[in-house]
Amino acid sequence: MFSRTPQGARVSAAVYSLIDTAKANGLHPEASLTNLMDMFPNLPSMEADGLEVYLPWSDSLPDSLRQK
Repeated sequence: MFSRTPQGARVSAAVYSLIDTAKANGLHPEASLTNLMDMFPNLPSMEADGLEVYLPWSDSLPDSLRQK
């Protein structure tokens, strides 16, 4: 509705999905997105096994991302 192109709508949907998933898992959405954007450029590969630590339900996420 607010996107000008189909690609913009897909990107918006992906971002909203990340935000809602962070909320559903007790994370601060902004801090969670910032953490992802800081970490992704430094990933050695995009293999599924290596991405597990970045998922919102991972125990290896910093406590600063969690809502109290």
